[in-house]
Amino acid sequence: MQNSGRTKFKRTSIDRLMNTLVLWIFGFLICMGIILAIGNSIWEYEVGDLFQIYHPWDQGVDSAFLSGFLSFWSYIIILNTVVPISLYVRLAAQQYWA
Repeated sequence: MQNSGRTKFKRTSIDRLMNTLVLWIFGFLICMGIILAIGNSIWEYEVGDLFQIYHPWDQGVDSAFLSGFLSFWSYIIILNTVVPISLYVRLAAQQYWA
């Protein structure tokens, strides 16, 4: 009867530290994406049309917000190398076995 309950997953202090580090790194990645997207929106609003002198394009972006939203996801994809792949695998394995 004593062993019939749910078993606890025993984690070492290193495992807890790694989980905390992964969350901090993801938070840093999201913050960098937001900051860069806001900067892109401001630039697009103030300078975007004037830049066509140097690099013309067929269709301009109508909305600075849309440009910021799309650039946010672009920056997340570009900066995803901030999080090492070993941390992805470690976190996924821990969630699977928990």
